[in-house]
Amino acid sequence: MRSAGSGIWEMVQGETEVLMAHRYGHPITVVDAEEGPTGQPLRAFGWRGTVYRVVEVLSHWHLRDRWWQADGSSAPDEPGMRGMLGASDRTYYRVRCAPALVCDIYHDATAGAWVLDCVCD
Repeated sequence: MRSAGSGIWEMVQGETEVLMAHRYGHPITVVDAEEGPTGQPLRAFGWRGTVYRVVEVLSHWHLRDRWWQADGSSAPDEPGMRGMLGASDRTYYRVRCAPALVCDIYHDATAGAWVLDCVCD
């Protein structure tokens, strides 16, 4: 995936699509985060009163920055804002949700919260 202007280029079954990305940083409720028999760590999450079913985990990565500020004393208590000013320990997941929504969500281990970072539509 590579960014191009305000959209994101994504290969979907051999075709290139331009998706618009919107950043949120909103707390979400992960309905099921246990590793299932398929190895998929996420099955669904709730945001703004809607439950989104995760069809596929496209990728995942880990970000740990400002580890020298591990106490987080300079960071606000709001999930999604904490890592901007203090230490963060995040595991990101790019997921495809039914019916055709791609989202970046992460678990902030420092704050103990799940956050919807970005939605591509």
